[in-house]
Amino acid sequence: MFSLIFYAIETYYENGHKTEELEDLLSELNPFLWGDRSSADPAYFTDLCEMISDDDIPIEGSYALARSY
Repeated sequence: MFSLIFYAIETYYENGHKTEELEDLLSELNPFLWGDRSSADPAYFTDLCEMISDDDIPIEGSYALARSY
């Protein structure tokens, strides 16, 4: 799920919404810097884990969850 959110923001950024704020966010979210696929800034990954810890997320609801995050 975390990688999905990263890819969605990255795609938005690459499709003409390049701002310094988004560039900073992408560098903090990047799940590919470490082997465990968490974010470069662990607080972002922890926030997402807390958000979804008690939910069984169906495929249909994953997009809405990613947007709310």
